[in-house]
Amino acid sequence: MKKYKNLIPLLLVCFMALSIYSDYAGAKEKTVKITENLALARENRKKGIVQDALTYYEKVMALEKNFAVELEVGKMLEEAELYKEAEEWGEHLVDKFPKEPEAYSFLLAQYIVDRDYESSFQLNDKAVNNGCDNETFHSLMAEIDYLYEYAYGQYEDVVTFSAGMAAGLMEGDWQLVDGKGNATAYDFQKAGLYNGEVFPVKRKGKWQYATSDGSKKIDISKLGDCEELGSLTGNVFKAKCKGVYGYYNIQMEKIADGFEAASSMNEGLGAVSSKGKWKILDSEGVQVGKEYKDIVINARDVAYQNERIWVSDDGKRYYMIDAAGERVGKKEVEAARGFTVTDEPAAVAQDGKWGFMDNQGEMVIEPQYEDARSFCNGYAAVKQKGVWGFIDAQGEMVIEPQFADARDFSDGSVFVKRGDKFEMLMLYRNNYK
Repeated sequence: MKKYKNLIPLLLVCFMALSIYSDYAGAKEKTVKITENLALARENRKKGIVQDALTYYEKVMALEKNFAVELEVGKMLEEAELYKEAEEWGEHLVDKFPKEPEAYSFLLAQYIVDRDYESSFQLNDKAVNNGCDNETFHSLMAEIDYLYEYAYGQYEDVVTFSAGMAAGLMEGDWQLVDGKGNATAYDFQKAGLYNGEVFPVKRKGKWQYATSDGSKKIDISKLGDCEELGSLTGNVFKAKCKGVYGYYNIQMEKIADGFEAASSMNEGLGAVSSKGKWKILDSEGVQVGKEYKDIVINARDVAYQNERIWVSDDGKRYYMIDAAGERVGKKEVEAARGFTVTDEPAAVAQDGKWGFMDNQGEMVIEPQYEDARSFCNGYAAVKQKGVWGFIDAQGEMVIEPQFADARDFSDGSVFVKRGDKFEMLMLYRNNYK
């Protein structure tokens, strides 16, 4: 046995050498096959012979996993105007190569061709999560960022969104409408702002508070016949009964009344008018600060929002005060719309043009519009050349002026007036989930 002692290691070395050579030879043969089939695939692609090109591409893909080659297949399908097949191939690329930015850009381009904007925004979420939203992808998304559709239904009148719901008048009856355009018709003669639980409605000539399913929630019959009912805030609401406005709690106990006009309460503050003078009341009916010639009430029927109230001493120049009635800043404006939501600018007028001011008194978008509504959920309605469009927080026009009238956004949905009817415009970017 000793004479073979040195032979075994020698044989092992030989076997290893043969194995390495065999692997090398196999790899070389594989490379040759890939090169040959890829050349044939590209030749047929150039000639427009898609089916034959696919056959050769399949042979290449069976030999190796190569993203660049598989992307070529998708681009060939796109060139051949086989858009549905290209879209399906793009979905395959994203699934197989989830970290390749070009896969996402390719698929997004197919979705845009197919006008499948819902899938486009879903893909955007996936690309961002995987760190694959490159410059090309961003450029494609910019093309569709503010595309929209209209929900079913046309309304003669609408009440602006509040707590994600709005009211719309259709063929004599008021409906409660959500941000997706889903509407439920009720036998209401009038409807007001929804507070997340109830909204004021007039049914069979009587005012009451109803839930979103139309059921009566709070009976106000103890107040007698009322001509108007405001939104319920906390336990306080405004009502106009026997020709005068007042504030009441849900036990129907009077807090204060005898006013010619009033806002709804918000965060414990409301604005009331009597004998041509306006003042601020708290939720117990106690006056805060001095009297004014005018107080601005916003589109949601409140004076106090974003920790500010717009007031005027002469009805010509307006400035801001805080909850304690103290003046904020030295700047004055010709008119103001009032803040609509927290931390977003209010529309203000200066020298006959409308711009936007924050709650510190800084003009964040210079006056330049014929008219404007305050920012709400990231957008503001502005009027140019007699029609309304929308700008974003940077002042960029994202929806071109084209509407006869416009309301405030709520999570990507807004009522706009086309012709003589209001319709709900829904941005795809906010309504794809």
